[in-house]
Amino acid sequence: MTDIDKTIARLEKLERLATPGPWGTHLITSNGRTGDYSEWPKFEKPPVVGSEVATLFNISNDMGIIAHITSPAHGKKGAADTALIAVMRNELPELLQELKRLKRKCEED
Repeated sequence: MTDIDKTIARLEKLERLATPGPWGTHLITSNGRTGDYSEWPKFEKPPVVGSEVATLFNISNDMGIIAHITSPAHGKKGAADTALIAVMRNELPELLQELKRLKRKCEED
């Protein structure tokens, strides 16, 4: 088994064991206000609800909240980290399938 085979197997196992997708994201400020930031990559500043910078970011699916991520100063990294985790969870199955398809194609040639 090659290193890439081991990586694929490990990621497939984690994907199967994880809470089902799709995952989404939302934020909470220090005063408990909430908001959606599904379009986070478009923002150049930390997400804000009212006048408050977000301080806690949630990853969730239709069954409820899966994880909380506390943001560092000004929230920008916390929001980006949370969005990355949710998007990676949602895209991982398709990425793994394409990786396996390309690997098979290379082995046939």
